[in-house]
Amino acid sequence: MALLEHLLRDNALKSPKLPALDDLARPPLSFAGLIDALAAIRSTICAAGIHTGEYVAVSIDRPADLALWTTALMNGLRVVPLPCTVTKAHANIVFQTLAPAALIADAAGAA
Repeated sequence: MALLEHLLRDNALKSPKLPALDDLARPPLSFAGLIDALAAIRSTICAAGIHTGEYVAVSIDRPADLALWTTALMNGLRVVPLPCTVTKAHANIVFQTLAPAALIADAAGAA
């Protein structure tokens, strides 16, 4: 288990209701909620057939969502951050060079 994951789980055990991730667009996510959200994301990734060591491109505009997805993916996957403002030419280079197994994007990142 990565150090960050260990620290998050430790905080979830000590203070499960304490806010762990805050975003003005939604209610804060508690440490217990964060651990559950990370597990749900990993389950979704696994169900999609994405395996350890594969590249996953992430293009998410909202900082809290970006932090959540990046934290969930960094345990065994190679995260390729793509700014939502990336040019199509640059995105094509990334996809041709690294061939990510998936693109995780919100509306801004998919545009």
